[in-house]
Parts: sequence; structure tokens; C-alpha cells
Amino acid sequence: MSISAKGIFSTVENQFLWDQALYSHILLPKKYLHLIFKKHIPAWGQSYGYGWIICEMHIGNTKEKIRTREYSGDVNGYKSLILKISILMKMKYFFWA
Repeated sequence: MSISAKGIFSTVENQFLWDQALYSHILLPKKYLHLIFKKHIPAWGQSYGYGWIICEMHIGNTKEKIRTREYSGDVNGYKSLILKISILMKMKYFFWA
């Protein structure tokens, strides 16, 4: 369970529903959704969209990269993080360790 600065409680299940609503264009029309994930401001060696950190990372010591988008928040000891990972280059093998 997490809590926002304005006292709104959320569960993992609620955050999943919010995420699904975002990507199914229930919360925002498609024409605005791309603006959230567009690189607007360079920050911390990455880029900042509308509330989202956008960056590309190397996978281990390879030349292959993944694109990540993350949105996080914390208050009074509660934390939440949504992390989206996209593969940029075609990979033969991909696994989670």
C-alpha cells in the first residue's frame, strides 16, 4: 500500500489498473500519450518527460541497449515505482537473472 502527498492510498492492484488504463487510452487520448514519454528536458544523464524518467541502458557489457521509462514517488516511508522496459535492438537471448 502506498500513499500520496495528498493522502490518496493505492495498492499494487490499483496501480496495475491505472497502468492498463493509461496504455489503453482510457485516461488520455493517444495523441497526448506520446507527449508523456517524449524527451523534454535532459536530466541526470537521462531525459525527463512529463513526470517520467526516460533513458537507454547497455545490457551488461554488450552493445545492446534497453529503453526504460520510470515513474516513482515516495512520502512518509512509502515508495512506488513503475518501470517500463523496451528492447531497442534485436536480441537472440534475453532472460531475467
